[in-house]
Amino acid sequence: MVSTYDGNVYFGDARTPSRTLCKLDLKTGHITSYMSAEDENGVASGIHGGTADDKTGDIWLGSERASQRSDVLIKFDPRTQKFTRYPSPSSIGELGLSVGVGLDSKGYVWAASLDAAVRLDPKTGEYSQIK
Repeated sequence: MVSTYDGNVYFGDARTPSRTLCKLDLKTGHITSYMSAEDENGVASGIHGGTADDKTGDIWLGSERASQRSDVLIKFDPRTQKFTRYPSPSSIGELGLSVGVGLDSKGYVWAASLDAAVRLDPKTGEYSQIK
């Protein structure tokens, strides 16, 4: 869950198949649901980890799809309401995305694998593993 500068709270939803991310407007109490189609059937549900926001206002979350062994970091742009997926390469191994996602001061997105820290450069889409 992350509280943003504009007074909204974003959180991942792993229980509702029709949504990936929710926005709670603290002024009105209204919840808006967003869905990122993660597979050919349009299924959004997975294990969605912690959320984080970056300096541009984009929201980041992790998603694990155990049935497909495809872990991804997902960026959501609230202005366009578009999702961008960053699939992790198989060489990295399983990511611990249900635990959380974080960003550093340089704009890199961080997550954990089973035996290392993993960094995504959102500008290039390249992952680095740091043991």
